[in-house]
Amino acid sequence: MSTYSYDIQKAIKLVEGYCADNKFDRIYPFTTENISGYIDYFDLKDKSLLTVGSSSDQAINAIYRDVKEVTVIDRNSFVKYYFFLKLAALNTLSRSDFFDFFKYYDHPKVFKHNENVFNKEVFNKIKVELRKLDYISYLFWDELFSSYSSKAIKTHLFDAEEERTDVLTYLNLYLRDDDSYKETREKLYNNIPNFVNDNIMYSTHNKTYDNIWLSNIALYYGEYEDYLHMTSEMFKRLNEGGLLQMTYLYGVIENYIPDKDDHNIYHIKDMLKLLKDYNPEVLSFIGDYGIKGIISGYYDKLYSCDYDSIIVCKKLKK
Repeated sequence: MSTYSYDIQKAIKLVEGYCADNKFDRIYPFTTENISGYIDYFDLKDKSLLTVGSSSDQAINAIYRDVKEVTVIDRNSFVKYYFFLKLAALNTLSRSDFFDFFKYYDHPKVFKHNENVFNKEVFNKIKVELRKLDYISYLFWDELFSSYSSKAIKTHLFDAEEERTDVLTYLNLYLRDDDSYKETREKLYNNIPNFVNDNIMYSTHNKTYDNIWLSNIALYYGEYEDYLHMTSEMFKRLNEGGLLQMTYLYGVIENYIPDKDDHNIYHIKDMLKLLKDYNPEVLSFIGDYGIKGIISGYYDKLYSCDYDSIIVCKKLKK
């Protein structure tokens, strides 16, 4: 069976309501991280990047910031198809129409569901561009849109975790405003990511990169041995002077005192000690709670829980 045949059969089962084989099968529609908050910690211009992220937002934002080469590695085989669907929409739709097509929860307003999500007339408009960009991705989405309702595709194939629209404009540089959106379209024209369908924890993909982003996948592993293995393996793939984003931490800063029920990854002092051979550092920036507070207009100051952080490891030059 070809890869495409396997993927479309798997997608059909999900859309028809069958249980997912594992928690990684569904697509994240957009990032839940404040990429715009941490992106300036990395030297991306004319550099290479290895990143995970089924929403493709990490890759798109990096390309907006002039990364030279991006490789997206993810065990979810739908990631590549979704990237090209997003790219076709970027090339065809206005920013407002882009949101109308992809957003379901909290759109166009908070606590509202967008019943026009994945509108089939809009898909028919962008699928011409999709076919030009990547024929297999075109076949994948055209099969689903031809056979199933828009709502079934959105609610069964995609993860339900989705930030509201006004927050997404803060999290993503490419969605910040109309000018950024158009500029991203131009930059993506000649810079398409490479895609590797594999489990990053055990991948034999051994190319090296200037930067590596692991998003929040550490949250799916609970033991310190897993974190050490992941960091060690990724460090081997890092060029000298490069930076590894080992994990993303929601709602904490470096001096956070963990609760006994917290995930091990949030025991920051223990993590820094564990990773001491890899030059770890905690970098903080405003998180979604802080962003929502600013948007509401009620905040006069930010609290520690309003910040997110990343743990980064640097490969020093010899």
